[in-house]
Amino acid sequence: MTDTQAWLYFVLTVVLALILTVAPMPFDVPDWLRNLKPDWIVLAWFFWIVFQHERCSLILAFVVGLILDVLFDEPLGLNSLLLLVLVFAGRLSLRFMQSSVGIRSSISVLILCFLVTVTKSLFLLVTLDVDFRLGSVLMPPLATLLWWVLLIPLLNSEHSQFRDSVQ
Repeated sequence: MTDTQAWLYFVLTVVLALILTVAPMPFDVPDWLRNLKPDWIVLAWFFWIVFQHERCSLILAFVVGLILDVLFDEPLGLNSLLLLVLVFAGRLSLRFMQSSVGIRSSISVLILCFLVTVTKSLFLLVTLDVDFRLGSVLMPPLATLLWWVLLIPLLNSEHSQFRDSVQ
C-alpha cells in the first residue's frame, strides 16, 4: 500500500465514522437498542492507532474533535480533548499489546470508550444539565467492543500490515 492510498483510507474511514456518528437511529427503534449505537469515532481512531499509528496525529485528532463539537452543538474543545486523550492513551496501550491483537486490545477499546463516554456524559450533565441515563453510558462501549471483536480477524490476517506497523 502506498502512502497516498493509506492516507486516503484513513480520511475515508474518519469521514465514514463521522457520518455514522451523526446519522440518527430510526424512530421506531426501542430505547434499549437506540443506546446500542457504537462510538464510531473511538472505534475508527483506535483502529488506526493500532493499524498505523503514525497517521493519527494530535493535530488531526483536534480538528476532528472540533468538527464533532460543531456537529453536535457541544462546547468547543470537549471532543477535541477526548480525542487527544484517546490518541495518547491508545499509543500508550500499544506498548502493552505488543504484536498481538486480541484480549489486550479489546480491553483497551472497552476502557477507552467507557472513559470517553463517561467523561462526555458527566461534562454535559454538569454544564448543560443534559439527561444522564446509565444505559446511555454502558451500552455504547459494549457495542464498540462488539465491533472491535469483529475486526480482530481482519487485524490478525496474513495480509494485515499490523504486525509490521507495531514492531
